[in-house]
Amino acid sequence: MPSSSSLGIPTLLKKGDKIGIIAPAGPVREEEIRDSLEFLKGNFNIVLGNSLFSTFKGYLSAPDSIRVEDIHSMFLRKDIKAILCARGGYGSLRIIDKIDYSIIRDNPKIFMGYSDITVLLISFISRAHIVTFHGPMLKGGNRENFSHFFDILMKRNRYIIDISHCNILRKGRIEGEIIGGNLSMILSLLGTPYLPSFKGKILFIEEKDEPLYRIDRMFTQLRLSGIFSQISGLILGDFIGCGNSEEIEDLIMDIFDSQDIGIISGFPAGHGKENIPFPLGIKIRVDFEKKRLLFLEQVIKEEI
Repeated sequence: MPSSSSLGIPTLLKKGDKIGIIAPAGPVREEEIRDSLEFLKGNFNIVLGNSLFSTFKGYLSAPDSIRVEDIHSMFLRKDIKAILCARGGYGSLRIIDKIDYSIIRDNPKIFMGYSDITVLLISFISRAHIVTFHGPMLKGGNRENFSHFFDILMKRNRYIIDISHCNILRKGRIEGEIIGGNLSMILSLLGTPYLPSFKGKILFIEEKDEPLYRIDRMFTQLRLSGIFSQISGLILGDFIGCGNSEEIEDLIMDIFDSQDIGIISGFPAGHGKENIPFPLGIKIRVDFEKKRLLFLEQVIKEEI
């Protein structure tokens, strides 16, 4: 993966801009995202992709070709400034080898999602060399999270996230490029050419509805793959429905017993109610004294 300073970044989002909505993974019904659509329409013009409001095979929104074409067409359209995903589910992994990454590289713009969309967030960084955004989708999205989205992408202020409610499991220097997302989805990319190097990176991970023994298995797989030994810091987001948070923290501390890196948990991102958007591929620093996470590089740029 290129250095963060060489990643393409999107232009500042303005009220009235066009935002594309796509479903690159699982199916979504109109009533499931109606409230989010109405809220977004209060600030932007919405363009719906062809992958919305249909079902294919019972678990995909549309055939692979339509979902890929939605991605291509939204990035190619000069009038569309951001692309938001309607939901996760499953399906992103099926299409990453069918995407023309030169289209995305040559037309960097805001692309946001989480969960299954982690696959696209990471592959866009590694193959298209653009910054991506881990954050809320329309299904299950709420106004507070979308308001944070406006704060980061419609303002020129330095982006800072309060971590005063996080647990500091181990103090240590946490500074570097942040990468990651959903734990299961990161594992699904192991052994593929779409997973970037994690050397010196800050790894963010979150998960939902996995029992503790599966979390243990996934952590162990990351350890055995060598990823845990490469990273220089670890940020744990929400682990919703995954058992006792203290047991998950104990698993992590056992794994990193002999590795001296900074580790925090309880970061407000993932499948919980609070899912604060933030960029991936950007250098960050955790300030333990002031209890905040700072983004050290430009996240958004003025339109030329």
